[in-house]
Amino acid sequence: EWGTASIRLGVRGVHHVGNALAAAALALLWDVPMDDVVDGLEQAALSPWRMELHVSRAEVRVLNDAYNAGPASMEAALRAVAQLPTAHHHAVLGPMAELGDQSAAAHAHVAAIASELGVRLIAFGTDGYGSSAAQTVSTIDDALAALGDLGAQDSVLVKGSRIAGLERLAEALLAD
Repeated sequence: EWGTASIRLGVRGVHHVGNALAAAALALLWDVPMDDVVDGLEQAALSPWRMELHVSRAEVRVLNDAYNAGPASMEAALRAVAQLPTAHHHAVLGPMAELGDQSAAAHAHVAAIASELGVRLIAFGTDGYGSSAAQTVSTIDDALAALGDLGAQDSVLVKGSRIAGLERLAEALLAD
């Protein structure tokens, strides 16, 4: 018997729990000591621009997930930002690339999820999110203007395919 352990995953988002459980199960099957499994899961880290949570000087929570975007990761990131303890949740979402003829349906689905979760959607560099987007912008400055004055009761998800370069928006939000 392996026993039980309480851990705090080193990565953000409930969507990582299944992967963590699978990794733990495999490690335990290979006789890795429970303490080492716990340490590994608690010290796990993602690549830059993947679910990085930062707090700006104005106390805005910025969830920088600008490394890449697909329908499943967009939904997971929207759910993560919606769970942050702030009154107002915003998402600046760039295009999801390489979806082919599924692009329109995938973007519409992501917009519907944002609406369902009460996350204000600002579309960056694409009109693919349709009328569900509060606004469509094409530059970092336009995105900052659309977000307006932010404070301690605001959280902002920044996410899109690499072609959008949205890490620059996350950097600008944190520079204030």
